[in-house]
Amino acid sequence: MRIARVEAIQLTNIPTTPPPFRKAPADARLGILEIETDDGCVGYGITRSGAGGFIEHQAADVLRGKNPVLTDEIWQELVVRFGRRGDAGPHAADLAAIDVALWDLKGKALGLPVWRLLGGAQRRVEAYVSFGVAGPNTSNAHEAPYSVEELAQEARYLVERGHPKLKTAVGRAAVPDPDDDAARMAAVREAVGADGEILMDAACRMAFPDALRLCTLCEPLGVTFFEEPVSRNDPRLLAELRRRTAVPLAANPSGYRWAYRDLLLHDAADFLQPNVTQIGVTEAWTIAEMAKAFDRQIANGNGGGPHNLHLQAGLSNGWGVEFHYHNWMTYQAVFKRVPAPQDGWVTPPDAPGFDLDPKPEVLKEFRQRSD
Repeated sequence: MRIARVEAIQLTNIPTTPPPFRKAPADARLGILEIETDDGCVGYGITRSGAGGFIEHQAADVLRGKNPVLTDEIWQELVVRFGRRGDAGPHAADLAAIDVALWDLKGKALGLPVWRLLGGAQRRVEAYVSFGVAGPNTSNAHEAPYSVEELAQEARYLVERGHPKLKTAVGRAAVPDPDDDAARMAAVREAVGADGEILMDAACRMAFPDALRLCTLCEPLGVTFFEEPVSRNDPRLLAELRRRTAVPLAANPSGYRWAYRDLLLHDAADFLQPNVTQIGVTEAWTIAEMAKAFDRQIANGNGGGPHNLHLQAGLSNGWGVEFHYHNWMTYQAVFKRVPAPQDGWVTPPDAPGFDLDPKPEVLKEFRQRSD
């Protein structure tokens, strides 16, 4: 079995289900990577970079003729050749898409789901839904920010539909207001109830004093974790914040294993967040195993929750996976079968590979044409 074809497909204007009580976002774009072997088996990855030229030319020249099962060998060659001094560079998202597609191929070739190839440690893992993300400094910046009332309304809606673990954005404005963010988190706690879980994410947008004040205000709320509270996930600042608050901290630094090593050595986070669609399965697995030596759990999903589910379920220190509402709806629109969280848990599929094959009709209808 050898790699024979590498193709990047950009999908645009894909209709998606908007958030509850909102009309937008109601569409999405997504890159689908296809890697096909000479015996007709196809592995799929995803990318949001839109850099199909790099994948189909520079990377494809390296991939053609290789055995896709040799994922570590291929990953090391790609990172050395196209990374930045062996770390994440401008092509990180595309290298991750390639690695995900290769693991998909490996699972299909061996007849096993990826989570079992990674160790098969857990038959289900915790799952939370990220919601109410809109306004300045968020991934949905073009939409109006949620008011406290809207945030609580959407939280209640999701809880009523079997999603008792919810995360939302803090540090949203140009000048963050930790007191306002604490009031928002209090409203989410009331909507979720005492038996649910609440999480918050500043996406590296808060200064240390604001992050510390928000932690102090939110300690009585029982926050499961505070994700990326300070700029650049600075290990020194995270370590100091962790010493001064009872709120657990989580971090997803921009980089490969060395960035996570610095978090571990500084004792800077309770949860590490390697994301397979951001840095690849091979690298994320290495980070997760490294975290075990420090008794740290991993937890992530971001834009690739259903893919990250396999990493979380594969390892014994996998805590859980994020289903970012808009990105989750994009998965449902694009892929044939998508695992869904229920009552705060999600079960990985038993089909070979990731079991995330795109719908042929979607590839045909929403493919971006170059002519």
